[in-house]
Amino acid sequence: MYLLSLIAIWAVALGAACPLFGKEVLRTCAAVHALSPTEAAAGHEVRLSGVITFSENPERWAFIIQDETGGCFIQTGEIGFLRAPGNRIEITGVTEAGGFAPVVRLKSHRITGDGPLPEAIAVPYEDLRMGYVDGLRIKYRSRVRAVTNGSKQRPFNPLRLIMELGDQQKG
Repeated sequence: MYLLSLIAIWAVALGAACPLFGKEVLRTCAAVHALSPTEAAAGHEVRLSGVITFSENPERWAFIIQDETGGCFIQTGEIGFLRAPGNRIEITGVTEAGGFAPVVRLKSHRITGDGPLPEAIAVPYEDLRMGYVDGLRIKYRSRVRAVTNGSKQRPFNPLRLIMELGDQQKG
């Protein structure tokens, strides 16, 4: 028993998951997305490495990273730093329920370099609201019919596109 306790303490000290004494550290975007809203709200520890695929202006509060398993929405809160698409980044944080899918509240970060963005995947209109594309870099082909300014109440939505989809319009 003493040896088991010693191993568990050592594993926690090194940052490894220890199912006997705590929650597993999530290390991929897919693991974050697999959480239910209740599980995400429990504040699981997260350590991710990936590339920033989207970032609001530096004074804003969010960015998206993508790793080999998917994409994650990262809320920065009061932690401000310069970042840009293509930055390679390592982050630590905790999960939150989010509005559409689980999100990560940033605790710390380290920019590790720059690199190419992941290849965008083609997505049909029907799949745009599906969870599997959340946080991924995608490409979508359509005709833009109109562009309007977003509202000040929704600063994360600066533009609204009215798209042509066959004989329908979606906005």
